[in-house]
Amino acid sequence: MCRPLNYVWLILAVTLIPSPSMAAVYLNCTDLGNGVIELSYDFSEEPVRVRAFALDISVSSGIITSIGNLNQHYWIYPGSIKIDPWGELEDLGIPVAPSSGPGALPGLGTSGMTIEMGSLYVGEPNAPPPTGILLTFTISAACNITIEGNAARGGVVFEEPEHSATLYAPGLQGALPPESGEYGGGNGTVAAPFLIFNAEQFNTIALNPGDLYKHFKLMADIDLGCYTGTQFNIIGTHFSDAFRGTFDGNGRKIYNFTYNSPDANYVGLFGYVDGDNTEIKDLDLIDPNVNAGTGTKVGSLVGYLRRGTVSRCSAQGGSVAGGSSVGGLVGRNYTASMGNCFASTDVFGDANLGGLVGRTYVELSNCYSTGSVSQYADLAGGLAGFNHGNISASFWDTQTSNQPDGVGGTGDAAVTDITGKPTTEMKTKSTFTSAGWDFKGESINGTEDIWTISEPNTYPVLVRGRITGDFVGLDGVNMADFAFFAGYWGHNGCGDCGGTDLTSDGNVDENDLKKFAENWLAGIQ
Repeated sequence: MCRPLNYVWLILAVTLIPSPSMAAVYLNCTDLGNGVIELSYDFSEEPVRVRAFALDISVSSGIITSIGNLNQHYWIYPGSIKIDPWGELEDLGIPVAPSSGPGALPGLGTSGMTIEMGSLYVGEPNAPPPTGILLTFTISAACNITIEGNAARGGVVFEEPEHSATLYAPGLQGALPPESGEYGGGNGTVAAPFLIFNAEQFNTIALNPGDLYKHFKLMADIDLGCYTGTQFNIIGTHFSDAFRGTFDGNGRKIYNFTYNSPDANYVGLFGYVDGDNTEIKDLDLIDPNVNAGTGTKVGSLVGYLRRGTVSRCSAQGGSVAGGSSVGGLVGRNYTASMGNCFASTDVFGDANLGGLVGRTYVELSNCYSTGSVSQYADLAGGLAGFNHGNISASFWDTQTSNQPDGVGGTGDAAVTDITGKPTTEMKTKSTFTSAGWDFKGESINGTEDIWTISEPNTYPVLVRGRITGDFVGLDGVNMADFAFFAGYWGHNGCGDCGGTDLTSDGNVDENDLKKFAENWLAGIQ
């Protein structure tokens, strides 16, 4: 659906070589495909010292949905995206303009926002070059893009007020929207997240920079074992292309995630995660196999969790190996929070190794680990390699981990509430309920029913909302579910067909019926 004309104010500050003559300033839009537009600049013809310029970027229909690939010489302010002269992320916070402002950037603002960009450099050697890419932005629909100087904000502004410039900004006609069919449905919004049904769709996420701010939901168990070596496209590999959206695992499983490299940093299903509202939840990794060689910040789920939340996730079996900051689930947790997670993955490396997380700085609660952790590493712990923050109500298996301590080292202000238990006690419900964990079948610690256990045979596992075949009511697989399933019998080309396409092959047929029958009466008390 088309929307009224929307635009974003873009303020840029660039310092160049002084010149008394008027400069030609070029701004170009390039369609990179899948709805991603690249904005580049060129001041090289007649360089002159430019303090700033203001731009109106307008789209004739739809909206601008995200911004990415910010030039390392610039920051967005006030207090938004700030990158130092050496390319390291210094600060990041999404700016939001007043609701009366123009433009629309869902996920980055409510009904509009103002973006102000300025150069970040110390001395001429670090100054931005006279040509380069400013950023990319993503459009939601086919449109024409125009760029004009914003007179109210000064247009092109030089340090010497007597100078002026000619702005050449042809814009872009016929910019194409995101391609359909790359994912299984949805448009990447909170209300309609992109739907992932198979390994190919999942491995596409990282190839679309504009989608790293968007919302995803896993609709089926998938097997990533077809990708070996470095064939899997890690989602977010650096601060400039970090994952800043949300991923709802929907209680599904990802099998056999494999990645092998001799010296890779930020390695995991998600390599670099960074955003105040970024969330990864309700996902189980089964038998991950990650080896980053001498690399740092390595985990099965997340390599570097800079900001955001990871909740109700697990890594079961498999192994994770790297140089330092290596964890069974997360390599390094910087200013994010982790809660209600567990890992039974074996961990190998040289320093800062933990069964759940290699190094953590802020909040970690109600988690446990059982995997083996290298005994001779520097700063190794059953749960965490090093704790700078607050770990609460968490556990590790002292027998299976081969680690006598829950953490390998602690910072001065760290709070560490970790309890080591032998295997028999780790498979006992009261071990965890006495620490305030919310289990199915009890209400003293809450009614969310986050955990369940089969004593004395299993460790705690996360309660998943959907049993295969339980389409209606989440009350077990019964006749109501059979009637729902029958309503889709013989259908094809209907997405996941209300969840009834249990084999994810695009058809509801005897193969799905067989899988449904295997779970008949499952979940009924």
